[in-house]
Amino acid sequence: MQGQRINNCPLPSRIFQGRQVILDKMSLFFNTGLKEHIYVLHGLGGAGKTQIGLKFIEDHSSQFKDIFFLDASTAETIETGLKNIAALKSIGNSSQDALKWLANQHETWLLFIDNADDPNINLHNFMPRCNHGNIVITSRNPGLCFYAGCHSQALCYLPLAIVQAGGFISQSGALDSYLDLYRHNRAQLLSEKPAQTHDDYVWTVYTTWQMSFDQLSSSAAMLLQLCSFLHREEISEEIFSRAATYKFQQHIPSREDLQKPLEFLSQFLSSTGKWDSLRFLKVTNELRAYSLISFAAERRLFSIHPLVHSWSQTTIAEPHSHHSIMSAIVGMSFAELPSEDQQLASLRLISHVDSLRHVNQQVVIDFGKQYTRIYYHVGRYEEAKDLGVVVVERETQLLGVDHPDTLWGMGNLASTYFHLGKFQQVEELETVVLAKRKQVLGDDHPETLCSISNLAATYRNLHNYHKAEELGVIALEKRKQVLGDAHPDTLLTMAELALIYAKLDMFHKTEELHFVVLEKRKQVLGHDHPDTLWAMGDLASTYRRQGEFYKAEELAAIVLEKRQELLEAKELKKLLQQIRKALRKESQCSTGQ
Repeated sequence: MQGQRINNCPLPSRIFQGRQVILDKMSLFFNTGLKEHIYVLHGLGGAGKTQIGLKFIEDHSSQFKDIFFLDASTAETIETGLKNIAALKSIGNSSQDALKWLANQHETWLLFIDNADDPNINLHNFMPRCNHGNIVITSRNPGLCFYAGCHSQALCYLPLAIVQAGGFISQSGALDSYLDLYRHNRAQLLSEKPAQTHDDYVWTVYTTWQMSFDQLSSSAAMLLQLCSFLHREEISEEIFSRAATYKFQQHIPSREDLQKPLEFLSQFLSSTGKWDSLRFLKVTNELRAYSLISFAAERRLFSIHPLVHSWSQTTIAEPHSHHSIMSAIVGMSFAELPSEDQQLASLRLISHVDSLRHVNQQVVIDFGKQYTRIYYHVGRYEEAKDLGVVVVERETQLLGVDHPDTLWGMGNLASTYFHLGKFQQVEELETVVLAKRKQVLGDDHPETLCSISNLAATYRNLHNYHKAEELGVIALEKRKQVLGDAHPDTLLTMAELALIYAKLDMFHKTEELHFVVLEKRKQVLGHDHPDTLWAMGDLASTYRRQGEFYKAEELAAIVLEKRQELLEAKELKKLLQQIRKALRKESQCSTGQ
C-alpha cells in the first residue's frame, strides 16, 4: 500500500536520485525494531540531501501510512506546513493541533523536515512530543545530529552540479562541447565576481546555471527571475492565472501602474482573453528541462532549489522593477478570490508574502489591502495592523476619507484591532466608518448595516451592553428588511444580538434568537454545516445557563458526534461534561429531597 503524501511532498530529480550506500543505510535504520527513528542528512547546500530523502521516500512509501513534508527554512514555513497538516486531516487549524495528532498516532507515519538550516530555530518546538514515529531531517547544520544520535550522514560531494550539467546536456545536445563551454563561462564569471567569498562548489554550480539560463526563452527567464522574489516552495500556476483576470475593482493602483505585470501575464492568455494553461506549462517545462525548477504535476506546483533561488536574483538587471511586478501579481491574484476562499489561499500565499516583504516592504503597499487580509487570515494580527495603518493613511491622502476604498480599509483595520483586543481603537474607527457610510451610502446600504452590526459587537466587548443592544436591534431590523430573514448576514446579526441579550441576563430572548438562527441555518445550509452546528452549540449553552440540562445535553451530544474530528469538539466535550455534572447534582438534590 502506497503511503499518502501530504503537504505537496515533491518527487526526486530524474537525473540525480541519491547515493545507494546512503539509501541502504537509511533503509536498514528505518527497519530496526525501534519505535522512534530520526535520521539527519547534513552537508553543503546542493549536496543532494533533499534528493536522497525524496528517493528514500519514493522507494519505501509502502512502509508508511502517511508521509508529511515540512519546509523548515523559517519558523513561519514550518508553522504553515504543520497548519496545513492539521487542515488536511481535519483536526484543527494550528501547528500544535498537528503535533498533538502526530504524537497520538501510532500507525507508521514519516515526517520529512527539509532545509532545517537556520541555527536560530529550535527544531525541538516543531517535533511531536512522543517516543515513536519516523523523521528525516536535512540540514546544512551538522549540529542537528544530536537529534539522531549516531544515525546521521554527512554529504560532501556536488550532485547538484551534476543535475544542472545533465539538464544542460540533455536539452542542448552539446555533450562534446560541454567542457569547453563550462571552462569559458566559469572563467568569465570568476572574472566578474569576488571568488574569495565563495567556494569552488558554488561557482561550479553557478557557471552551469548561467549556461542553462542563457539558453532560455525570454518568457522562461523572466518567470524564473520573478519567482526568485517568492518563497522557493509551493509556487502555483494559480497565482499567475488569477492575477491575469484582475478586474480593477479598486482605484489604487491604476491600469497604468500595472502595465508591466499585465504585459507579462498577457503572453499566457488565449486569443479570447482566457488563461491558457498549456502556454504556462510550456514555459515551466522549459525551466524543468534545465533542472532549474522541480514540478509536481498533480498539484501544478513547482519549487526552486535554495541556491538556484538566490542565484536567480543575480541575473536581474533591474531588481526593483521585477520585485514590483511579482508583488503586484500576488496582490492581483488575491484580489480575485471570493471571500470564502481567502483563508485557505492565505495559508498558501503567506510564505510568498513574507519573502516579498523581506526584500522590500515599501513595494507591496500598492496591494497593501490584500497583503493585510492575508496576514489577517493566518492570524498574524500585529503585522496586519502595522500594514493596515499604512494602507489607511495612504488611501486617506490619495482618495480622501469619504472614499469607499478608504472606508473599506478602515473597516478591515478595525477588524484587526478587534482580534488584538484593542476595542477602544475599534470603536473610534467603526464610529467614523459608520458616520461616513451613512453620509455617502445611506442608512439602508448593506455596508452601512455591516458597520452598525460590527459596532454593536464592539460595544458588547467594551461591556456597554445597552448601547450594543440598541445598535443590534437596529441592525437586525434593517437587515431583515433589506436582505431578508434567512440571509447569512441577517443570521449573524441575530446571533450577535443573542449574545448581547445573554450579557443583559435576558436569556429568554437569547434562547428565542438562537433557536431562530438554528432553524434558518438548517433550512438554508443543512443540518451538518459548520455554521449550523455552531448555532446548535450556542443554543445548548443557553439551555445550560437556564438550567434546562436535558435539552442542553441532547443538543451538545449531537454537535459533538458531528464534530468528532474538529477542534471545536474539545470545547463541546467540556460543555457536555459541565451539563452532565449539573444533571448529576440535580439528580442528587432530587434524591436528597
